[in-house]
Amino acid sequence: MIKYYYDKVVIGNTLSALIYSFLHGLPLLLNGAKQPSKIDYFAHPIQVPLLQDFPSQNITTLQGSKMVGPNKLDVWNRLCFLMSLEGQIPFADKISSIRIDAQKKELKVITNYSHSTKIETSAVIVFDDDDITGLPTPTNVVTDDDERRVEDWISVRSGMVHEYDRIDASSRFVNSIHFYPSDRIDGNHQNRKDLVAVSYLTKKQLNDIEYSDLFVRYKVLDIMKKAGIRGRRNGRDVNNPDKYKYYAIKLEMYKRKVDVLQKNLYNDTSFINFAYDTEEDLLESAEAVPSSILKLYSRLTNKV
Repeated sequence: MIKYYYDKVVIGNTLSALIYSFLHGLPLLLNGAKQPSKIDYFAHPIQVPLLQDFPSQNITTLQGSKMVGPNKLDVWNRLCFLMSLEGQIPFADKISSIRIDAQKKELKVITNYSHSTKIETSAVIVFDDDDITGLPTPTNVVTDDDERRVEDWISVRSGMVHEYDRIDASSRFVNSIHFYPSDRIDGNHQNRKDLVAVSYLTKKQLNDIEYSDLFVRYKVLDIMKKAGIRGRRNGRDVNNPDKYKYYAIKLEMYKRKVDVLQKNLYNDTSFINFAYDTEEDLLESAEAVPSSILKLYSRLTNKV
């Protein structure tokens, strides 16, 4: 059996775990990969070296233009690339389970191909507890009453062309609608958009027909109509040639993605530390970037 030795190891599958490992120069055991959606943005610009060149975005809402920070998926992709080149993600996304032996200060990592590897380390920092055994008993666990973030991805067959990037609502069901350039069309087509409807629902609501993707489509359709969005053109009005006629908006459900917002809570042990920092908190408190990654990025881009 192969054995590795690390001073400290990070376990996690979210952008927070990735950022923490990057800032502290620590190896990351990626127990699954919960990468951000293309519709997720930071609230503010990033000031950390190697990430500060990501541009802020100007999005159009019903209330007018609004500035948001860089796209989180872009940050995820760059960090994965740089850290992989640096050897900081030793098993990539191939981990199926991790067993922690606190007494031996040892981890046993099982990959998707049933290969096992042992890691000896002095400390473990856990961001996400998916597929991990050997953890202490949690002090608080996620329940069915805790909200899930639900993304309903919708292909817009008619009604793709409009000015909006996001429409916010007041309800938890279809809390916001995010429009993005369609992946279904080749070429430069920033004006042709598909959409994602984001809701916050409990497990019980997820099993209720009134919160199904069918009712999401009805509600999104109603919101788009009230925003003045119309389907594609259908020629000129016979009675008034200066006006166009339009087809109805047509929406086609593509997929639904559900993520639990809350995490199980644990008390730290002498061997395992549990981290609950957000991406924004980690970036705001960052003081430096490991010099080895700075040198690597400089060689790749000929930048300092």
